[in-house]
Amino acid sequence: MPLKGSSNCNWNSICKPGGSGIFMVLLVLVWWRKGLDASGKGAGDKRWEDAIDDVTWVLEQMMKVNQHMISVAKTTSKWFAL
Repeated sequence: MPLKGSSNCNWNSICKPGGSGIFMVLLVLVWWRKGLDASGKGAGDKRWEDAIDDVTWVLEQMMKVNQHMISVAKTTSKWFAL
C-alpha cells in the first residue's frame, strides 16, 4: 500500500550509505517495467505506478532529512570555528 501522508518517519534507521542501496530499488523497478512491456501491459499497471510513487515519496522524504542534516552540520561547524 502506498505510504503517502505518513511523513513522521525516522529515516535514520534506514539511512545506510553503500554501493547498492537505491540502485537495487531502481533496478527492480526497471526490471518490473520491462516485464510489463514484454507482457503487453506497458506502464499502465497500477501496482507499478504505485511503486514508482512510493519510491519517489521516500526519496523526497530522505532528501528533506538530508538537507536538514547538512544545514545543522554547517551551523555546528561554524559554531566550533569560533
